[in-house]
Amino acid sequence: MQRQFIAFGVLLVLGVGGLYVAYPEARNDQTPEQALVATEPAADVVATAEVDVTTAVVVPEISIPLPVVAPRIVTVPTSATTFVEAPAEATCSAPPTEVVTRDQTSIYRWTDASGNVHFSDKKPASASAELYTSQESGRFNYFDLAINYRGQNIVPFLQDQLNGQVTNIYEIMADLVGVAQLRHVKLNIVMFPDATSFHQYAQASVGNVSSNTGGYYSTLTNEAVTYTYPDDERTMEVAKHESTHVIAMGIMGKMPLWLNEGLAEYFSKLGVRSQFSQVVVHEDWLQLARATVQSGYPQRFAEFLKLEPEGWRNANEANHYALAWSLVYYMMGTAQGKQTLAKLMQQMVEQYCQSFDSAEALARSYPGGLNALEKEFYAWLADDTVKAPHTY
Repeated sequence: MQRQFIAFGVLLVLGVGGLYVAYPEARNDQTPEQALVATEPAADVVATAEVDVTTAVVVPEISIPLPVVAPRIVTVPTSATTFVEAPAEATCSAPPTEVVTRDQTSIYRWTDASGNVHFSDKKPASASAELYTSQESGRFNYFDLAINYRGQNIVPFLQDQLNGQVTNIYEIMADLVGVAQLRHVKLNIVMFPDATSFHQYAQASVGNVSSNTGGYYSTLTNEAVTYTYPDDERTMEVAKHESTHVIAMGIMGKMPLWLNEGLAEYFSKLGVRSQFSQVVVHEDWLQLARATVQSGYPQRFAEFLKLEPEGWRNANEANHYALAWSLVYYMMGTAQGKQTLAKLMQQMVEQYCQSFDSAEALARSYPGGLNALEKEFYAWLADDTVKAPHTY
């Protein structure tokens, strides 16, 4: 009888109150980073004394599962930053682009007052010089970068460092899709001096945004908007995240959200080590992705790959970012994963701005299909061995 009463009590709590997903202030008995992964209230919930319950939200043509709500805490880092995408034209969510060209090296010839002939790659200001020859250099002209500071919080060396690291992003992308598929973009970064002024601007531009939102990219204005963080390195990471959106969307147009956000978070951790580019692990996302999968979410891996904005930007948004980053990092770290990802991206280039079923494409391309990818990815997540950085 006592067991029946306990089971009835569990059902009553779940049926009336449900659970919620949030990034709340920590309770006194929690660490500052802890928060519950929550669910929407469910119409039909079956519970036992052991409370092993799974709920799902149903939208047209896709069932978006919510996490298992067994008594398990999933850590959502308080530092977790999410991003929004401004409303875009219905036809294609992509920035304006141009053909990638090589930089031109021009040689000038002139004669000075003493009759001496000179050659230089810089046109002299005080002499009448003629263009002697012009030829392509070995450097590609991938992008134009402009940073518009809306305040006095200018980040030292951001322009120079971002120029170099965005070039590295392009070179890695070239390995994936081929140089011929790259597109020249204009990176227009708008930088607000603090989170308050950024959120005011974001609210007016894209509507309601969460307090965790750290930036957004608008294809309508071709602006990547963020703010200066107290930590300059974090400011650089967000700038790289938004720059990746412009680059990747310029190459592929419409993209599944897991790939769009996964690539952006992957390249946000790119840096220069000695003479090499290196992408390091995003520890917050790794730990959250591991705990999320252990909790039983997502129920169906393919449905995570198919998430649309309304299913992505809900109370589980941070979990989606963590899974997206983890999946891209895993695939970029193995030969078969990288080959599959490259093939997937090449197909999207060919079907520029068309709807694309990445789950179906991965099922065809990955050795062993989607089930094998899910199994191997989850095993990689569960393995607590230190993940090595990727060096290029």
